[in-house]
Amino acid sequence: KRQQELARLGAFRSPPLQEAQKEFAAAKAEVEQAHAELIAAQTALVRAETDFQVADRNAARAERLFQIGTLSRREWEEAQAERQRAQAAVIAAQREVEAKKAALERARRQLELAQEKLRREEEIANQNIYSQAAVQKAEAELRQAERELEQRKAELDQAQKRVQIARVALERE
Repeated sequence: KRQQELARLGAFRSPPLQEAQKEFAAAKAEVEQAHAELIAAQTALVRAETDFQVADRNAARAERLFQIGTLSRREWEEAQAERQRAQAAVIAAQREVEAKKAALERARRQLELAQEKLRREEEIANQNIYSQAAVQKAEAELRQAERELEQRKAELDQAQKRVQIARVALERE
């Protein structure tokens, strides 16, 4: 009965619940950030693949022109080098996409854990399940508040008596 009354008065504010809510919000933001980073990496991969297709066509064209003698060796080598740079950029972009996918998956797992923790803490808070230590702490805080209330009442009584004395003194003047 006393525990229910303490809970009704808000004595059991739940720091674990508040912490779980913060963790859930942070995990959700992390998933959103990881998703945005994955999209950016995928966009970069598409650009790299497009650049490679252009460089590959240019290298093939340079090969044909070099074979018939209308392109210098230096220009042919530049086209081949550009193709290799573009291919390396595609590989790097693919790796970045894979890394961002892995980061997104980790963020999603963290979100699931945070969601489960939040669900448990909400369940505990909704069922008013409190540890004995929490009950004892709340009761001690209640006793302290009751003592402070009694002290304030005594101070108010003293102040009211001084006001009455002051009124009597003023009336005599």
